Amino acid sequence: MLTGGVFTRTANVEVSWFNGREPNEDRTDFDYAGRHLDSYSARISLNPGPRWSLSGWYAYLKSPEGLHPDESLHRFGVSALTTRPFGKGGLWASALIWGANDPLGSGRLSNSVVLESNLDLDGTNSIFGRAEYVRKSAEDLVVPAGPAGATYDVGALALGYHRALPTGRGVAAGVGIRGAVNFVPASLEGVYGSRTPAGIALYLTLRPARVPAGGMMNMPGMSH
Repeated sequence: MLTGGVFTRTANVEVSWFNGREPNEDRTDFDYAGRHLDSYSARISLNPGPRWSLSGWYAYLKSPEGLHPDESLHRFGVSALTTRPFGKGGLWASALIWGANDPLGSGRLSNSVVLESNLDLDGTNSIFGRAEYVRKSAEDLVVPAGPAGATYDVGALALGYHRALPTGRGVAAGVGIRGAVNFVPASLEGVYGSRTPAGIALYLTLRPARVPAGGMMNMPGMSH
């Protein structure tokens, strides 16, 4: 993969040249044999203000699926992200993202839309939500008896809570709970057992702790 870009304070442009084939089922090796740089992509990002970031992208993927080697596709989308302070120590961040796949010669556009938001109340407690719509084929959903070329509109709503735990040994931990309900068409009710399958999960997060402001400048060799 080759990538180049131009970056300014308010705009970024990136282009990439790469192999478009997805990896096979054996994820413990590298799939270099017989691969070529045959696909490309471009992205432009704009920052019209300190609280906004806008992006648009396009990609051509040559033969991404091993099961359908003669099928290539266009992929494109746009996004808008915004953040703003909340209360005395919180932050509210939201994103709206639209993307689509356009398989060459199919005349079938596969759309997806995501709206998500995270409200950090005080640096410790956060609530978050996500709404998602996607159009998928029977093959993508692994529907065993789906008609050839059939597509399905699927949606999901999720809501959750996360609490940050005290940081120790350079690791930031947290615990949370997340509930989700999915929406499937009547034709898939027999596959999922319901038109609104739902679930709930408890989880633990572990990630590197944030470096305090100025911390890098206090490291040896970073004072110049």
